[in-house]
Amino acid sequence: MRLVSVIIPMFNAERTIERTLESVRRQSHSKLEVLVVDDGSTDGSASIVDVFCTLDERFKRLSKENGGVASARNHGIRHARADYIAVIDADDLWHPQFVEKALGALVRGGEQFSFAYALNRRIDENDGVIGSAPRYDCEGKVLCQHAYVNFVGNGSAMLMRRSCVLECGGYDETLHARGSQGCEDWLMQMRLAENYQVAQVPEYLVGYRQISGQMSENCDAMSSSLEIVLETMKQRCPDLPTTAIRWTRARIENGRLLNALRRHSLTGVLQSLSAAILNDPRITLFVSMPKFSIYVLQGLKSRILQPKRSDELHNTRKRFQEMSPLQDMSLPEDGVQTRRLLWLRQLDRALASQMLQGSIFATSK
Repeated sequence: MRLVSVIIPMFNAERTIERTLESVRRQSHSKLEVLVVDDGSTDGSASIVDVFCTLDERFKRLSKENGGVASARNHGIRHARADYIAVIDADDLWHPQFVEKALGALVRGGEQFSFAYALNRRIDENDGVIGSAPRYDCEGKVLCQHAYVNFVGNGSAMLMRRSCVLECGGYDETLHARGSQGCEDWLMQMRLAENYQVAQVPEYLVGYRQISGQMSENCDAMSSSLEIVLETMKQRCPDLPTTAIRWTRARIENGRLLNALRRHSLTGVLQSLSAAILNDPRITLFVSMPKFSIYVLQGLKSRILQPKRSDELHNTRKRFQEMSPLQDMSLPEDGVQTRRLLWLRQLDRALASQMLQGSIFATSK
């Protein structure tokens, strides 16, 4: 049985860390090294971790000064002993078979595969399932597809080869220094996809927690981080299609537009809407705008009618660990998105067939 190092970056996570650690402890693949990197926590989360360390010798807590999630992950990777690395955030959950199935997919793929990922469900504060991420079925060479849509979805859904992670320089810590943290995962995935292939486990094995208010509060930093990642990959990979870059910029502006709606900022709405239309008028006008209209109408309705109590809503949701990972709750993508991904998939395959040595995406010297 192969050893897998599990890295858990943690900062003031006392509300969720016990559930995260329990989901790791219950993995069917038992040969684990679990490194919890305490990134300068000031709450009681460290004492919770220490209980697990006492009860299970596979668990170990590492302490460092606060430096952000990328810094914490890199700290754990430097201390890891295994050839395979799996990272899970301190508020997310794994299905018991996540490590087993992701490792199996990666090993079957061979040395040309840098990471395997599983599908994820969005969960609330009480582990109730809010919904399931779209299933794009992207695997193999995926760089162009990933530049358009982040089909992995979050940083807790990957199991990686440690050698590949070190080769691409680990997680980018400069995003935190620039106040634009949030897309370290996407940049890591893009760097790995630049030179390697990707394997998929087509099951919902990851619970990705959505905390109320968090998206709105972090949206501007996330958008800034997306822009930096996009510009970085554009410079590294000049063969990335310009069209896909424009589509992705429109996605970023649509995120900013939604945040502006939440803040009731007319100026922000107009700025983001104009930029989104300029980059991708079709999706913005015929897909995004109807969704935003529904969001506005729901907001008006909640002001008029008595909203359902939060605890009542949570109690009606199925818990993540109670659901079959094969049950698909995701909404189907519209035809435009499907056709775009098909075109990008064909482009990825065409570019891969031209690859004779190293990365054809590398910038010419």
